[in-house]
Amino acid sequence: MAVSNNITAILNFVALMCSIPIISAGIWLASKPDNECIHWLRWPLVFLVLLLVLLVLAFVVTRPDGSYPVPGMGFREYRAGGLVLLRDHITGNDNWGKIRACLADSQILSQA
Repeated sequence: MAVSNNITAILNFVALMCSIPIISAGIWLASKPDNECIHWLRWPLVFLVLLLVLLVLAFVVTRPDGSYPVPGMGFREYRAGGLVLLRDHITGNDNWGKIRACLADSQILSQA
């Protein structure tokens, strides 16, 4: 599955690099005096920009989020493996007592 994602990413990058001259030509043509030929050449620029927005949206929506499935549950869990500094800060002797007292005072844990 990772190979397929890498191939798709490479093809999208190549398409993006190939679209740069087309976008540049469209901007150059848009800056010239208006005539019928230039009017018809502006639409590909609009479509190319819309496709670029769609490409960025597709990358944002389909990127991995770091979650993993939990058997028997209807949701996905997250691991904070890369957040070692945060974990050490929370579980340190100086801060954990304050956090535990705050949770006990707020009655959050007794409602679950």
